[in-house]
Amino acid sequence: VTPVPTTQQLVCPGGLLRLASASGKGATTASAIGAPRIVSAAVPGEPDRSAFAKSDAGTGGGSAAPQLLSTEPVGAGAAAPLLGGAQSEAVNTDEFFGLSSAECTAPSGEVWLAGGATTVGRTTLLLLANPTAVAAVASIQIFGETGQVSAPGMDGITVPAGGQRVLSLAGFAPGLASPVVHVTTSGGQVVASLEQTTVRGVAPGGADFVASTAAPALTTVLPGVVVSGVVVPGVVEIG
Repeated sequence: VTPVPTTQQLVCPGGLLRLASASGKGATTASAIGAPRIVSAAVPGEPDRSAFAKSDAGTGGGSAAPQLLSTEPVGAGAAAPLLGGAQSEAVNTDEFFGLSSAECTAPSGEVWLAGGATTVGRTTLLLLANPTAVAAVASIQIFGETGQVSAPGMDGITVPAGGQRVLSLAGFAPGLASPVVHVTTSGGQVVASLEQTTVRGVAPGGADFVASTAAPALTTVLPGVVVSGVVVPGVVEIG
């Protein structure tokens, strides 16, 4: 039997979201602030791109919805296709300001997220996108400064096929300055990310996406960065 390279899939998290609409209605319902710009490439050919059909934020089928990037199927004996993508979005409103970017990532059955906050002035949303053909049932664990958080509703979260769930982290764990979120799924796989927006007093302070990180371990390897051929005034040339 000659194995055939499978179709590659990546998910871009979609546009920045706010709790409530621009008019302030529906304080517990997410809505889109805008739509991101997505850059992608594939080898061979061009990547296919489609919007998720369902979202708690009401963005299903639109440019602000999570986007699925995929490659064309290849024949037996062909090299595995390559696929990459990233998104960015700049916002400038009375409540939100900043440039946010995120990598388009592959779905997984286990994701660790380190970032965000649920203290005063910070709003953190947990975004779960399911690109598979079957529903995914997600469970989340949240760890804070004093240990693991226990709250109702953290198990049995259904993420429909081709759909996105949007959950406010403060609904499970308010007052955390440096949370870590662990997402596991059964059934389908998901792409999980965090979105944090900051308001300082009445002034917007920025918006960020937090992507998955390595799982906790006793040892961690930090990759080095090599900078060559750069001249900085007053500094010896590197390289």
